[in-house]
Amino acid sequence: MMANSTNQIEKYVDKIEINGCLYEEIYDPKTEVAKFTFLDKNQQIQEVTHYDDGNIRYLPMVDNFVRDRIVIFPTKAVPYGTDKDLLQEIESFIKQYIDISEEDAKICTWTIPMYYFYDKLGMAIPYLRALGDTGCGKSRLLDTVGLISYRPIPLSGAVTPAILYRVSERWKGTMIIDEADWEHNEMYSTVIKIINCNEPNRTVLRCGGKNHDKVVAFNPFCPRIFGTRRNFTDIAAESRMLTIQMKETSRKDIPKVLDDTFYKKQEELRNKLLMFRLSNWNSINSSIKPNLDC
Repeated sequence: MMANSTNQIEKYVDKIEINGCLYEEIYDPKTEVAKFTFLDKNQQIQEVTHYDDGNIRYLPMVDNFVRDRIVIFPTKAVPYGTDKDLLQEIESFIKQYIDISEEDAKICTWTIPMYYFYDKLGMAIPYLRALGDTGCGKSRLLDTVGLISYRPIPLSGAVTPAILYRVSERWKGTMIIDEADWEHNEMYSTVIKIINCNEPNRTVLRCGGKNHDKVVAFNPFCPRIFGTRRNFTDIAAESRMLTIQMKETSRKDIPKVLDDTFYKKQEELRNKLLMFRLSNWNSINSSIKPNLDC
């Protein structure tokens, strides 16, 4: 946050909610321009470079994470037809690029839209996990399903707990962690604690660097998709997984290499899912409790 020459305070954020209207950051890597997109009172898509609220000017956050595509934003909001149309399009895309069962394809298809509202649901969310040996398509599932999830952040299993804390706190997107078979050591224990914090308002306190008098609060709550060769030994972590069992495929129609067609379709789905989020934002009420007596 900083003040300009007119004493207006500039605040960099990834989204804003003002009077029930959600402003979401978008970023075009071709032009390197970030904006906020929102739906006006007539439900028309609008884009602005900033939003002024009194003496505060809200601006979209752009840093090397965004420029280098470590965190991937939609480029714009795009109409998608009906909710059924969108779900069918997601499922068709998944089946085109990975060989999984009908049930698992449905699980992935329905989990992705849920991730677009994880910050509004006020409840624990499950993680997706691709489980299987080498060469069974785990990375392909992470590429296909993960990169159309909400604000994807592709990472490797080599990340440290400090990175997991800070990235989830700053960007609040879907962490996609390949090769997540951590060794059983102190770092593994800390990572498992982060994984188990899959509910809102589970703040974690850490000391700031070498200054033990400075305590920093992190909220590690965000969607995550893992690729692993084995189960987690922690029972609580296992209970949070929606596991997709991967196997070698005999299908000849699955592309061996992901080309421009794949990435273009992926961007299109992210843009449609952003529209899904904007259109349904005010329909989600975390105070509504489901009726389980059925």
